[in-house]
Amino acid sequence: MNRFLIIIIFLGFLSPMSFAQKKSSVVTLNDSENAVFKNEWSIGARLHTNGLSAYFERVWIKSIWKKRVIQTNFFYYQDFKQKKVKSPYAEVFNTSGYFYGKQNNFWNVNALYGSKKVLGEKAEKNGVRVSMVYLGGVSLGLLKPYGLEIVEEDNFFVSTPPETVVRFYDENNPDVFLDPFNSNTRIFGAAGLRSGWNKIRPIPGVHAKFGFNFDWAGKENIVKSIELGAQVDVYYRKLPVMITSRNRPYIFNLYLAYQMGKRY
Repeated sequence: MNRFLIIIIFLGFLSPMSFAQKKSSVVTLNDSENAVFKNEWSIGARLHTNGLSAYFERVWIKSIWKKRVIQTNFFYYQDFKQKKVKSPYAEVFNTSGYFYGKQNNFWNVNALYGSKKVLGEKAEKNGVRVSMVYLGGVSLGLLKPYGLEIVEEDNFFVSTPPETVVRFYDENNPDVFLDPFNSNTRIFGAAGLRSGWNKIRPIPGVHAKFGFNFDWAGKENIVKSIELGAQVDVYYRKLPVMITSRNRPYIFNLYLAYQMGKRY
C-alpha cells in the first residue's frame, strides 16, 4: 500500500500545469530541429505497485522533439495478497519464512519498441525536459513453482533439525500448502530459489507501457531522469501465483522509475 501512496502522490504532479513549459524559443542547438546527439543509452530501475523491475534502454534521436526507443525489461511480480509468515520451527531452528498460500513465483522479460516525444525542452542553462513515452512489444512470462520444506509426520519438534522433503503445490496436496501456521503445522519453511528450476513454464504475452519522463541532468550528454507511468501485460492464460486469490491473465500496475545514462 505504501508503494501505491508514493506513486499516486507523484502522479498528482502530472496535471496540466506540469506541461505549461512550451517549446523553448532559446534552443542551444541554433534553433534547429536537428539534434547534436544522435544516440542514447541508459539503465534504470522501477518500483511498481506490485513488483520490481530493471531495464536497459537504447534510443535513436531523430530530432530534439522525437526519439525512437528500444527497451528490455526484467520484472519480478509480487501479488498484493501474499503474506510472509514463519512456522513455529523458526523459534528453535531459525528457519526462513514462507509466503502462505503461494504456489508459483512469476517473472517476465519484455522486448519493447516505441517513441519518446518531447513536450517541453529545457531552458538554455537548466530546467527539466518533459517527455511522453509510449512503448509496446512482447512479454515472456516465466512461472516457477514455489516450494516448501515439509516435515515428515514422525519428526515434529525433535531436538535436532528434522528431515524435510520439498513439496510443490498441485491439486492433490492443497492441504499441505494451506496448513494453518500453528504448533501442529508440518511446514518447516520455504524451499528457496534453488528448487523448481526444472519445472519452469514459459507463458508468452504482450506488453504496453505509457508514461511521462522528467530529465533534469545538468549536461546535455548525460541522462538523469525519473519516469512515472502505467503498464500492462496480457497473457493467453491465467497466472496461478496464489492458491486462494483470484488469478487473472493480465498484470496491470503503476510505476516510478529512476534512469541514468549517456548521449553521444
